[in-house]
Amino acid sequence: MTVTAVLLHLVASEDPMQIIERLYNAASTDFENGHFERAASTFRTLKSAVPEWSDIYFHIAKAEMFNKRIDKAFLVLDEGSQRFMDSGEFYLEYCSITAGMLLHQSDFSRVQRFKAPNELAAICEKAVTLNPRNHLALHTLATLQMLLGNYREAIVVFEDCLQRFSSSLSLKELHETKANLVEALVRAGEYDRAFKMARTLEAEDPSNPFHVHKIAYVRTIGWPIDELAWSYTNRSLHMIVDRLSIRNPEVCPSGKWRLALNYTLEAADHPERISLVQLNPESAHSVYGRNDDPVFVGNPLPKYPRLFIERNIHLVYMGTAFMSGRSGIVHGNCTIYTGGHHVTIDIQSFADADEAIIVQVNDPVVRVIQHQTRNYYHWMLEALPKLLLLKKHVLDLPGNENIKILVPEHGAASFIDATLRMDEFKDLQGRFIEYTRGSTSRYWFKGGLWQVDWIHDIDDEFGTLSGNIWAAYWPPREVHHLVREFFYGALKKRGAFPQLPSTVEIPTEGAVVYVARGGGVARGFANEDDIVQHLSRHFGQRLVVHTGREQLLDQVAMFARARVVVGGHGAGMMNYVFCREGAAMVLVPMDPLIAMGGKHYVVTEIPGASYYSTYPALDENQMDLLVHTIQRALDDVLNV
Repeated sequence: MTVTAVLLHLVASEDPMQIIERLYNAASTDFENGHFERAASTFRTLKSAVPEWSDIYFHIAKAEMFNKRIDKAFLVLDEGSQRFMDSGEFYLEYCSITAGMLLHQSDFSRVQRFKAPNELAAICEKAVTLNPRNHLALHTLATLQMLLGNYREAIVVFEDCLQRFSSSLSLKELHETKANLVEALVRAGEYDRAFKMARTLEAEDPSNPFHVHKIAYVRTIGWPIDELAWSYTNRSLHMIVDRLSIRNPEVCPSGKWRLALNYTLEAADHPERISLVQLNPESAHSVYGRNDDPVFVGNPLPKYPRLFIERNIHLVYMGTAFMSGRSGIVHGNCTIYTGGHHVTIDIQSFADADEAIIVQVNDPVVRVIQHQTRNYYHWMLEALPKLLLLKKHVLDLPGNENIKILVPEHGAASFIDATLRMDEFKDLQGRFIEYTRGSTSRYWFKGGLWQVDWIHDIDDEFGTLSGNIWAAYWPPREVHHLVREFFYGALKKRGAFPQLPSTVEIPTEGAVVYVARGGGVARGFANEDDIVQHLSRHFGQRLVVHTGREQLLDQVAMFARARVVVGGHGAGMMNYVFCREGAAMVLVPMDPLIAMGGKHYVVTEIPGASYYSTYPALDENQMDLLVHTIQRALDDVLNV
């Protein structure tokens, strides 16, 4: 018998309000326990029984959202918007839910695939129209515009909100609005204004660690390799950890928390908790890079790393540990362990309440969850190499068949799914545990936890790693080689490894790879189609365009064939590691990158983008300069 039938059957003998309350409580419990499909079904039954209950539409939408059915969430929200078309309260909540999905794209991916940006904006604009005296409606519209990439529009709306409502806002609301204006300014590339306002926020409430973190964020994005960025990040992280009050007896009975910024020191001080094995004793501390690289085509950038000290790669084992947050923050014994990412962990997503759901894992586990695991760069050059090292040093050893592997949930990113489906990992199938709801749950590894971590020395004579926020995500050079050889082996096994002509002077098809991002995407060129056509006229069949939509191994083969890789700052440029020795990179700058071998040409004559915005359209002269630089790089490579 369906839930609806049960409801109708019971109405005759029981108070309908009691039935509705019971069903609502059951659906809410299912939602809290992660049974989203069942929760949505029960909430729909309640909607059929009480269609004028506006909140039930939001409950259905949220259940569908968490069940990864964004299309169904929008359908029920649109249905409600037609029924309650004059309700400012309904439209404000609809706008807030939409902004929330955009804010957490890692959880609710491709929202704009189901609802066009102008439609999303229209929902929030109507919320403002229906709530003319509600600052939250204006604030949420500004937030949505920012998340849609309309940064200038967002700045205008945030400033309007402050001008109209400052005197009536609580201090918390005022600070939230200013903090979001700082975010919009950063995304628009207005770093000086953002820094000034962030400093104002800190002055108004210096005890708030998130105000300190906002300054750190501005400096990190606006001033690469900035000592202030590191200093403020370090300070804010310590302030946040000092405020933690988790007193779960298994996690931290005393409720007094501390930071451990280095597994090496922790293992020395607490050998009963942590053990380390160094995996690269021969390459650790070696120096790589070149003083004459990169070559600047235009004025040199004031700060650009050239020489690097190879990091220590360690296998880390903990007899018991907890993990939480989108980036998988390891903790336990009243200690937050940051490892090689030092002060740059995503502490904002850490489950900081005793009430967080504890997911017990009794089997021993290895983990590859870390910062931005779903991002192509971070997966390929941080998470995947850690999996390869864990496979070699832990998972493949006799007697370790019971060890499980903590990975992102299926569907988190197509390239992750494609990697884990490779024949090279077929012996690991059935051992994966999906990491879900990291922000609200605490995973407890009762059987032990293995991970791989790379650590650099605090005393860095070249100043390229220590005190550099961006460097926390630069992997050891040995990892570049490890990933390249893994995929080269996969191509050779399938008979798909590209052969280059024996005479290197012959420019071949696909010798130049242009890494496209799309004109409307952050750090993409506004007139990218024109640029590609211009390059094609000069290089002909020697040019291929990488879109990121290619099959995983096809991408690897494309770059293994390339002699020159061209593009702007973005995850796609990571594929340069698949090039053979001697290949060159032509980069339109945004931020400094770690040396990946070969030769780098940084075209500073072409104005760069800010981290969140597109590059200006290139004119004919700039496109000619790009052609000249690519040809120069190609000549240098072929004449080595």
